[in-house]
Amino acid sequence: MNPTDDSAALLESVVKTYRVRGGTKVEALRELGLAIPRGEILGLLGRNGAGKSTVVKLVCGLQQPTAGRVTVLGQDPTRHRSSLYRRLGVVFGQKTSLWWDLSVADNLRAMRSMYGIGRADHQRVRDELVEALSLGGVLQRPVRVLSLGERVKTEVACALLHRPELVVLDEPTIGLDLVSKHHLRAYLRETARSIGAAVLLTSHDTGDVTASCDRIALLDGGRIVRQGGVEEVRRALDDTMRVTVRSDEEPLTEAELATLGELRSWTATRQVKTSDDRSSVTVTVASSEHAEVIRHILSLDVADRGLQLDVAATSLEDGLLEHFREAAP
Repeated sequence: MNPTDDSAALLESVVKTYRVRGGTKVEALRELGLAIPRGEILGLLGRNGAGKSTVVKLVCGLQQPTAGRVTVLGQDPTRHRSSLYRRLGVVFGQKTSLWWDLSVADNLRAMRSMYGIGRADHQRVRDELVEALSLGGVLQRPVRVLSLGERVKTEVACALLHRPELVVLDEPTIGLDLVSKHHLRAYLRETARSIGAAVLLTSHDTGDVTASCDRIALLDGGRIVRQGGVEEVRRALDDTMRVTVRSDEEPLTEAELATLGELRSWTATRQVKTSDDRSSVTVTVASSEHAEVIRHILSLDVADRGLQLDVAATSLEDGLLEHFREAAP
């Protein structure tokens, strides 16, 4: 955690304990520290039950910490909930805050009255949101007939209409198609930077995180176990490269398979995997050694043989899967 004066939200040594049936206590958060600077998008990642929803509820003032301190825009969110709500924008991807029988346009109009937005400002921002989120075709439809993706985009538009200082998005891309996800991610990046808003984003979609976030925090067992830039966290989780040799026309020869198989004895090699049809071999190797592996593979004269050589870093998703696999009891 890097607490600074420009943090829109700050959680310091936060503990949150729930009492469940039978009097048993469950510690959802344990000495958690987290800062969300203005103008930054922070992605909060973790398995179900890791504590993400508890963090969201604390930031929104819906719950109080058992111990520690939560500060949002310089105030205690549980004591100043009413005044802070005019400065926050919140979207819960699986819960709606829309008026079900009103049209999209009427929902946006109602938000103007609720937040006291001037007519000219409302029209300008409304038009910007409608275009950015491709809502023009559904403006006159009641919310109850919208698809899940259309409803989520409407939720996001309503949450951003009053230009909040802190935006909390809990699974905002659920139900969105690829194009809509792309547009939303791009708009969030632009909005955070242009108006200096802070964004807290929770998602199970690593595409949301890699495309949108400046930093990510990995929550596991109620604690932040990794935090930093997206690439920094990816490398900390799994700093390996995947080098793949592929033959598009015929299977790799026995000699080629044997040469690639020799890589299993290298200390930097994590895995050598041959496809079922023997058309490709993928070598997973420490990043610091991948150049040496490529030189070894090039000794096969891949260009003369017509083989394809692909090199890629291990993805954030793969790194998370490996982390959770190792952390499982």
